Amino acid sequence: MSGVLRQGIFFTAVSGMLALAPHAYAQHQTVAAEDLDLSTPCIGRVQVNVDPAMSNGVSFDASAANAAHVTIRTGKNEGASKVIIVSKSCAPHAVLSILVAPNIGVSIHDSHDTHFVINGTLASLEASLESGQLEADTIQSLDLSLRGTEQVHIANLNRAAQIVASGSASLVADRAELDALSAQLSDSSRLNILDGKFDALTLMTEGGASATIGGTANTATVNATGSGYVAIPRVSGPLARTGTGAVQVGPAPPSPPPSPPPAAPPPPPPANTASPSRTPTPEAPAPLPPQQPVPAAPQPVPPATVNAPPSASAPTPSETAPPAKTPESKAAPPSVPASPAPSTKQNAQPLDEHADALEKQESRSPDVATPAPALTAPSETAKEKPSNEGDQPKAGAMPQGGKQQP
Repeated sequence: MSGVLRQGIFFTAVSGMLALAPHAYAQHQTVAAEDLDLSTPCIGRVQVNVDPAMSNGVSFDASAANAAHVTIRTGKNEGASKVIIVSKSCAPHAVLSILVAPNIGVSIHDSHDTHFVINGTLASLEASLESGQLEADTIQSLDLSLRGTEQVHIANLNRAAQIVASGSASLVADRAELDALSAQLSDSSRLNILDGKFDALTLMTEGGASATIGGTANTATVNATGSGYVAIPRVSGPLARTGTGAVQVGPAPPSPPPSPPPAAPPPPPPANTASPSRTPTPEAPAPLPPQQPVPAAPQPVPPATVNAPPSASAPTPSETAPPAKTPESKAAPPSVPASPAPSTKQNAQPLDEHADALEKQESRSPDVATPAPALTAPSETAKEKPSNEGDQPKAGAMPQGGKQQP
Protein backbone atom coordinates (compact mmCIF):
# COMPACT_ATOMS: atom_id res chain seq x y z
CA MET A 1 0.00 0.00 0.00
CA SER A 2 1.43 3.30 -1.03
CA GLY A 3 2.15 6.08 1.45
CA VAL A 4 -0.43 8.39 -0.14
CA LEU A 5 -3.17 5.80 0.27
CA ARG A 6 -2.20 5.10 3.88
CA GLN A 7 -2.28 8.87 4.59
CA GLY A 8 -5.74 9.23 3.05
CA ILE A 9 -7.10 6.33 5.07
CA PHE A 10 -5.63 7.78 8.27
CA PHE A 11 -7.12 11.25 7.58
CA THR A 12 -10.52 9.74 6.82
CA ALA A 13 -10.49 7.69 10.01
CA VAL A 14 -9.51 10.66 12.15
CA SER A 15 -12.15 12.83 10.52
CA GLY A 16 -14.79 10.20 11.13
CA MET A 17 -13.79 9.88 14.77
CA LEU A 18 -14.07 13.64 15.27
CA ALA A 19 -17.42 13.78 13.52
CA LEU A 20 -18.79 10.93 15.63
CA ALA A 21 -17.53 12.53 18.82
CA PRO A 22 -18.53 16.20 18.52
CA HIS A 23 -18.18 16.75 22.28
CA ALA A 24 -14.54 15.72 22.40
CA TYR A 25 -13.56 19.42 22.30
CA ALA A 26 -16.14 20.54 24.80
CA GLN A 27 -13.59 22.06 27.19
CA HIS A 28 -11.37 24.43 25.13
CA GLN A 29 -9.29 22.01 23.16
CA THR A 30 -6.41 23.35 21.06
CA VAL A 31 -5.63 21.96 17.62
CA ALA A 32 -2.56 22.85 15.60
CA ALA A 33 -3.69 24.42 12.34
CA GLU A 34 -3.03 27.29 10.00
CA ASP A 35 -6.61 28.06 8.91
CA LEU A 36 -10.10 27.99 10.36
CA ASP A 37 -13.07 27.12 8.17
CA LEU A 38 -16.55 27.93 9.50
CA SER A 39 -19.84 26.73 8.07
CA THR A 40 -22.34 27.62 10.77
CA PRO A 41 -25.66 28.77 9.38
CA CYS A 42 -28.41 29.83 11.75
CA ILE A 43 -26.31 30.04 14.91
CA GLY A 44 -27.11 32.95 17.17
CA ARG A 45 -23.53 34.16 17.69
CA VAL A 46 -20.05 33.05 16.61
CA GLN A 47 -17.29 34.95 18.37
CA VAL A 48 -13.69 34.75 17.13
CA ASN A 49 -11.10 36.24 19.47
CA VAL A 50 -7.51 36.74 18.30
CA ASP A 51 -5.18 35.81 21.16
CA PRO A 52 -1.65 37.25 20.79
CA ALA A 53 -0.38 34.76 23.38
CA MET A 54 -1.05 31.83 21.04
CA SER A 55 1.74 31.01 18.61
CA ASN A 56 -0.24 28.62 16.47
CA GLY A 57 -3.48 26.69 16.26
CA VAL A 58 -7.14 27.06 17.12
CA SER A 59 -8.84 26.66 20.48
CA PHE A 60 -12.59 26.43 20.80
CA ASP A 61 -15.43 25.74 23.20
CA ALA A 62 -18.58 24.28 21.71
CA SER A 63 -20.33 23.54 24.97
CA ALA A 64 -22.69 26.47 24.50
CA ALA A 65 -23.54 25.35 20.96
CA ASN A 66 -24.66 21.79 21.69
CA ALA A 67 -28.12 22.56 20.34
CA ALA A 68 -26.58 23.26 16.92
CA HIS A 69 -24.99 19.79 16.78
CA VAL A 70 -21.57 21.17 15.93
CA THR A 71 -19.04 18.83 14.35
CA ILE A 72 -15.31 19.52 14.32
CA ARG A 73 -12.74 17.92 12.06
CA THR A 74 -9.31 18.63 10.69
CA GLY A 75 -7.98 18.51 7.18
CA LYS A 76 -5.56 20.02 4.74
CA ASN A 77 -6.04 22.44 1.91
CA GLU A 78 -3.16 22.83 -0.56
CA GLY A 79 -0.73 21.54 2.00
CA ALA A 80 -1.98 23.75 4.85
CA SER A 81 -3.70 22.19 7.83
CA LYS A 82 -7.03 23.60 8.94
CA VAL A 83 -9.86 23.11 11.40
CA ILE A 84 -13.38 22.77 10.00
CA ILE A 85 -16.38 23.55 12.21
CA VAL A 86 -19.84 22.74 10.86
CA SER A 87 -23.26 23.07 12.49
CA LYS A 88 -26.02 20.65 11.52
CA SER A 89 -29.03 22.33 13.12
CA CYS A 90 -30.42 25.82 13.50
CA ALA A 91 -29.87 27.28 16.96
CA PRO A 92 -30.74 31.02 17.11
CA HIS A 93 -29.68 31.27 20.77
CA ALA A 94 -26.50 29.19 20.59
CA VAL A 95 -23.05 30.76 21.12
CA LEU A 96 -19.79 29.41 19.71
CA SER A 97 -16.54 30.87 21.09
CA ILE A 98 -13.22 30.35 19.27
CA LEU A 99 -9.67 31.47 20.03
CA VAL A 100 -7.16 31.76 17.18
CA ALA A 101 -3.50 32.71 16.88
CA PRO A 102 -2.64 36.04 15.16
CA ASN A 103 -1.38 34.21 12.05
CA ILE A 104 -4.56 32.18 11.49
CA GLY A 105 -6.73 32.92 8.45
CA VAL A 106 -10.51 32.55 8.78
CA SER A 107 -12.92 31.45 6.06
CA ILE A 108 -16.69 31.70 6.43
CA HIS A 109 -19.08 29.88 4.09
CA ASP A 110 -22.85 29.37 4.01
CA SER A 111 -23.43 31.18 7.26
CA HIS A 112 -26.60 33.16 6.66
CA ASP A 113 -28.56 34.50 9.66
CA THR A 114 -25.48 34.25 11.88
CA HIS A 115 -23.95 37.14 13.79
CA PHE A 116 -20.13 37.07 13.63
CA VAL A 117 -17.91 39.10 15.93
CA ILE A 118 -14.13 39.24 15.41
CA ASN A 119 -12.09 40.85 18.18
CA GLY A 120 -8.44 41.78 17.69
CA THR A 121 -6.27 41.88 14.57
CA LEU A 122 -7.03 39.02 12.22
CA ALA A 123 -4.46 37.99 9.58
CA SER A 124 -7.02 37.40 6.82
CA LEU A 125 -10.75 36.96 6.28
CA GLU A 126 -12.42 35.27 3.34
CA ALA A 127 -16.18 35.27 3.68
CA SER A 128 -19.36 34.76 1.72
CA LEU A 129 -22.20 36.22 3.73
CA GLU A 130 -25.95 36.65 3.31
CA SER A 131 -28.67 38.12 5.53
CA GLY A 132 -26.52 38.23 8.64
CA GLN A 133 -24.14 40.57 10.42
CA LEU A 134 -20.38 40.81 10.84
CA GLU A 135 -18.41 43.12 13.12
CA ALA A 136 -14.61 43.19 13.17
CA ASP A 137 -11.87 45.26 14.75
CA THR A 138 -8.96 44.94 12.29
CA ILE A 139 -8.58 42.82 9.15
CA GLN A 140 -5.17 42.61 7.48
CA SER A 141 -6.43 41.09 4.23
CA LEU A 142 -10.08 40.98 3.15
CA ASP A 143 -11.86 38.99 0.45
CA LEU A 144 -15.57 39.59 0.93
CA SER A 145 -18.70 38.61 -1.00
CA LEU A 146 -21.97 40.10 0.23
CA ARG A 147 -25.52 39.28 -0.84
CA GLY A 148 -29.02 39.91 0.33
CA THR A 149 -29.26 42.11 3.40
CA GLU A 150 -25.86 41.40 4.94
CA GLN A 151 -24.51 44.26 7.08
CA VAL A 152 -20.75 44.50 7.71
CA HIS A 153 -18.83 46.98 9.85
CA ILE A 154 -15.01 46.92 10.08
CA ALA A 155 -13.07 49.42 12.15
CA ASN A 156 -9.73 49.11 10.30
CA LEU A 157 -8.68 47.64 6.96
CA ASN A 158 -4.99 47.01 6.21
CA ARG A 159 -2.92 45.77 3.26
CA ALA A 160 -5.53 44.75 0.63
CA ALA A 161 -9.28 44.39 0.20
CA GLN A 162 -11.49 42.89 -2.51
CA ILE A 163 -15.24 43.41 -2.22
CA VAL A 164 -18.19 42.18 -4.28
CA ALA A 165 -21.64 43.27 -3.14
CA SER A 166 -25.16 42.89 -4.52
CA GLY A 167 -28.72 43.19 -3.32
CA SER A 168 -29.03 45.67 -0.45
CA ALA A 169 -25.87 44.57 1.35
CA SER A 170 -23.59 47.23 2.80
CA LEU A 171 -20.03 47.55 4.09
CA VAL A 172 -18.84 50.40 6.30
CA ALA A 173 -15.18 50.85 7.23
CA ASP A 174 -13.94 53.57 9.55
CA ARG A 175 -10.32 53.64 8.38
CA ALA A 176 -8.38 51.97 5.53
CA GLU A 177 -4.63 51.77 4.82
CA LEU A 178 -4.56 49.69 1.65
CA ASP A 179 -2.06 48.92 -1.05
CA ALA A 180 -4.99 47.95 -3.27
CA LEU A 181 -8.76 48.27 -3.04
CA SER A 182 -11.06 46.67 -5.58
CA ALA A 183 -14.83 46.97 -5.26
CA GLN A 184 -17.63 45.83 -7.57
CA LEU A 185 -21.09 46.99 -6.54
CA SER A 186 -24.49 46.32 -8.11
CA ASP A 187 -28.20 46.64 -7.37
CA SER A 188 -28.62 48.91 -4.34
CA SER A 189 -25.54 47.80 -2.43
CA ARG A 190 -23.45 50.38 -0.60
CA LEU A 191 -19.77 50.87 0.24
CA ASN A 192 -18.65 53.59 2.63
CA ILE A 193 -15.03 54.13 3.76
CA LEU A 194 -14.82 57.22 5.94
CA ASP A 195 -11.10 57.90 5.59
CA GLY A 196 -8.04 56.19 4.19
CA LYS A 197 -4.99 56.04 1.94
CA PHE A 198 -5.04 53.95 -1.22
CA ASP A 199 -2.14 53.18 -3.48
CA ALA A 200 -4.37 51.75 -6.22
CA LEU A 201 -8.14 52.13 -6.32
CA THR A 202 -10.43 50.23 -8.69
CA LEU A 203 -14.16 50.87 -8.49
CA MET A 204 -17.07 49.59 -10.58
CA THR A 205 -20.71 50.50 -9.90
CA GLU A 206 -23.94 49.78 -11.74
CA GLY A 207 -27.64 50.15 -11.10
CA GLY A 208 -28.42 52.07 -7.95
CA ALA A 209 -25.24 51.08 -6.14
CA SER A 210 -23.41 53.87 -4.31
CA ALA A 211 -19.86 54.27 -3.09
CA THR A 212 -18.38 56.99 -0.88
CA ILE A 213 -14.65 56.76 -0.25
CA GLY A 214 -12.74 59.41 1.66
CA GLY A 215 -9.04 60.11 1.95
CA THR A 216 -6.43 60.16 -0.82
CA ALA A 217 -5.42 57.83 -3.65
CA ASN A 218 -2.33 57.64 -5.83
CA THR A 219 -4.07 56.12 -8.85
CA ALA A 220 -7.72 55.41 -9.54
CA THR A 221 -9.79 53.59 -12.16
CA VAL A 222 -13.54 54.23 -12.02
CA ASN A 223 -16.31 52.74 -14.16
CA ALA A 224 -19.63 54.16 -13.01
CA THR A 225 -22.96 53.40 -14.69
CA GLY A 226 -26.48 53.73 -13.42
CA SER A 227 -28.07 56.21 -11.05
CA GLY A 228 -26.02 55.58 -7.93
CA TYR A 229 -23.91 58.15 -6.13
CA VAL A 230 -20.14 57.74 -6.48
CA ALA A 231 -17.52 59.81 -4.64
CA ILE A 232 -13.83 58.95 -4.64
CA PRO A 233 -10.93 60.61 -2.81
CA ARG A 234 -8.57 63.17 -4.28
CA VAL A 235 -6.24 61.43 -6.72
CA SER A 236 -2.63 62.59 -6.85
CA GLY A 237 -1.73 60.47 -9.89
CA PRO A 238 -3.52 59.30 -13.03
CA LEU A 239 -7.31 58.96 -12.99
CA ALA A 240 -9.19 56.84 -15.55
CA ARG A 241 -12.94 57.38 -15.75
CA THR A 242 -15.45 55.49 -17.90
CA GLY A 243 -19.20 55.09 -17.90
CA THR A 244 -22.09 57.51 -17.89
CA GLY A 245 -22.52 57.79 -14.15
CA ALA A 246 -21.63 60.95 -12.27
CA VAL A 247 -18.47 60.78 -10.18
CA GLN A 248 -17.42 63.25 -7.51
CA VAL A 249 -13.63 63.48 -7.20
CA GLY A 250 -12.23 64.94 -4.00
CA PRO A 251 -14.17 66.46 -1.16
CA ALA A 252 -17.47 68.04 -2.06
CA PRO A 253 -17.62 71.85 -1.85
CA PRO A 254 -19.15 73.04 1.39
CA SER A 255 -22.79 73.85 1.07
CA PRO A 256 -23.96 77.24 2.30
CA PRO A 257 -25.44 77.14 5.76
CA PRO A 258 -29.21 77.06 5.71
CA SER A 259 -30.86 80.32 6.51
CA PRO A 260 -32.58 80.28 9.87
CA PRO A 261 -36.34 80.00 9.61
CA PRO A 262 -38.30 83.10 10.56
CA ALA A 263 -39.24 83.25 14.16
CA ALA A 264 -42.76 82.06 14.67
CA PRO A 265 -45.04 84.33 16.70
CA PRO A 266 -45.72 83.01 20.19
CA PRO A 267 -48.90 80.96 20.33
CA PRO A 268 -51.84 82.65 22.03
CA PRO A 269 -52.58 81.39 25.53
CA PRO A 270 -55.31 78.75 25.75
CA ALA A 271 -58.77 80.08 26.30
CA ASN A 272 -59.30 78.00 29.44
CA THR A 273 -56.03 79.05 31.04
CA ALA A 274 -56.20 81.89 33.50
CA SER A 275 -53.91 84.74 32.64
CA PRO A 276 -51.29 85.61 35.24
CA SER A 277 -52.52 88.09 37.82
CA ARG A 278 -51.24 91.59 37.48
CA THR A 279 -50.95 94.22 40.16
CA PRO A 280 -53.75 96.73 39.56
CA THR A 281 -52.45 100.19 38.91
CA PRO A 282 -54.45 103.03 40.41
CA GLU A 283 -56.23 104.99 37.78
CA ALA A 284 -55.77 108.72 37.63
CA PRO A 285 -58.82 110.55 38.97
CA ALA A 286 -60.99 111.90 36.24
CA PRO A 287 -61.02 115.69 36.09
CA LEU A 288 -64.06 117.17 37.71
CA PRO A 289 -66.34 119.20 35.45
CA PRO A 290 -66.26 122.92 36.11
CA GLN A 291 -68.84 123.83 38.72
CA GLN A 292 -71.37 126.50 37.97
CA PRO A 293 -71.35 129.38 40.43
CA VAL A 294 -74.01 128.94 43.07
CA PRO A 295 -76.10 132.07 43.65
CA ALA A 296 -75.31 133.40 47.09
CA ALA A 297 -78.02 134.32 49.51
CA PRO A 298 -78.35 138.04 50.18
CA GLN A 299 -76.15 139.04 53.10
CA PRO A 300 -76.67 142.12 55.27
CA VAL A 301 -74.39 144.97 54.32
CA PRO A 302 -72.48 146.42 57.25
CA PRO A 303 -72.79 150.18 57.63
CA ALA A 304 -69.97 152.26 56.33
CA THR A 305 -69.07 155.88 56.33
CA VAL A 306 -71.01 158.03 53.95
CA ASN A 307 -68.99 159.62 51.25
CA ALA A 308 -69.80 162.74 49.43
CA PRO A 309 -72.20 162.20 46.59
CA PRO A 310 -70.59 162.21 43.25
CA SER A 311 -70.95 165.06 40.89
CA ALA A 312 -74.13 165.38 38.92
CA SER A 313 -72.48 164.60 35.66
CA ALA A 314 -72.01 160.84 35.41
CA PRO A 315 -69.20 159.65 33.22
CA THR A 316 -69.90 157.49 30.25
CA PRO A 317 -69.13 153.72 30.54
CA SER A 318 -66.20 153.99 28.14
CA GLU A 319 -64.47 156.69 30.27
CA THR A 320 -64.83 155.06 33.65
CA ALA A 321 -62.42 152.45 35.01
CA PRO A 322 -63.60 149.37 36.95
CA PRO A 323 -64.35 149.98 40.60
CA ALA A 324 -61.35 149.79 42.88
CA LYS A 325 -61.54 147.36 45.77
CA THR A 326 -60.12 148.24 49.15
CA PRO A 327 -59.78 146.05 52.21
CA GLU A 328 -62.69 145.96 54.53
CA SER A 329 -62.64 148.13 57.60
CA LYS A 330 -61.02 146.59 60.63
CA ALA A 331 -63.72 147.83 62.96
CA ALA A 332 -66.88 145.87 62.42
CA PRO A 333 -69.77 148.39 62.45
CA PRO A 334 -73.16 147.34 63.66
CA SER A 335 -75.05 145.41 61.13
CA VAL A 336 -77.84 147.17 59.35
CA PRO A 337 -80.40 145.25 57.39
CA ALA A 338 -79.90 145.79 53.76
CA SER A 339 -82.26 145.56 50.95
CA PRO A 340 -82.17 142.44 48.78
CA ALA A 341 -79.58 142.40 46.07
CA PRO A 342 -80.92 143.75 42.85
CA SER A 343 -81.29 141.37 39.96
CA THR A 344 -79.17 141.27 36.88
CA LYS A 345 -81.53 143.63 35.15
CA GLN A 346 -81.17 146.06 38.01
CA ASN A 347 -77.38 145.99 37.57
CA ALA A 348 -77.88 147.37 34.14
CA GLN A 349 -79.97 150.34 35.34
CA PRO A 350 -78.55 153.81 34.90
CA LEU A 351 -76.23 155.21 37.52
CA ASP A 352 -78.58 157.96 38.61
CA GLU A 353 -81.23 155.48 39.76
CA HIS A 354 -78.51 153.65 41.72
CA ALA A 355 -77.54 156.90 43.38
CA ASP A 356 -81.18 157.63 44.35
CA ALA A 357 -81.38 154.24 46.06
CA LEU A 358 -78.33 155.06 48.13
CA GLU A 359 -79.80 158.42 49.19
CA LYS A 360 -82.96 156.68 50.39
CA GLN A 361 -80.87 154.26 52.43
CA GLU A 362 -79.01 157.16 54.03
CA SER A 363 -82.31 158.80 54.95
CA ARG A 364 -83.33 155.67 56.88
CA SER A 365 -80.20 155.52 58.97
CA PRO A 366 -78.71 159.00 59.13
CA ASP A 367 -76.19 158.14 61.83
CA VAL A 368 -74.53 155.39 59.78
CA ALA A 369 -72.51 156.38 56.79
CA THR A 370 -72.38 154.02 53.84
CA PRO A 371 -69.84 154.33 51.13
CA ALA A 372 -71.08 155.54 47.83
CA PRO A 373 -70.29 153.28 44.94
CA ALA A 374 -67.92 154.49 42.34
CA LEU A 375 -69.79 156.14 39.56
CA THR A 376 -68.73 153.67 36.95
CA ALA A 377 -70.64 151.78 34.44
CA PRO A 378 -70.83 147.99 34.86
CA SER A 379 -68.07 146.16 33.04
CA GLU A 380 -68.59 143.96 30.06
CA THR A 381 -67.92 140.90 32.20
CA ALA A 382 -70.74 141.78 34.52
CA LYS A 383 -73.05 142.04 31.57
CA GLU A 384 -72.14 138.63 30.17
CA LYS A 385 -71.95 136.64 33.43
CA PRO A 386 -75.04 137.03 35.52
CA SER A 387 -74.34 136.77 39.21
CA ASN A 388 -76.04 137.64 42.44
CA GLU A 389 -72.78 138.65 44.03
CA GLY A 390 -71.03 141.97 43.67
CA ASP A 391 -74.20 144.00 42.94
CA GLN A 392 -74.15 145.49 46.41
CA PRO A 393 -71.20 147.81 47.05
CA LYS A 394 -68.83 146.53 49.67
CA ALA A 395 -68.30 148.28 52.91
CA GLY A 396 -65.30 150.50 53.16
CA ALA A 397 -65.11 151.15 49.41
CA MET A 398 -63.66 154.52 48.65
CA PRO A 399 -65.46 156.89 46.35
CA GLN A 400 -63.87 157.99 43.16
CA GLY A 401 -62.70 161.21 44.67
CA GLY A 402 -60.69 159.29 47.26
CA LYS A 403 -62.01 161.46 50.18
CA GLN A 404 -64.18 160.22 53.02
CA GLN A 405 -66.68 162.51 54.80
CA PRO A 406 -66.70 162.54 58.57
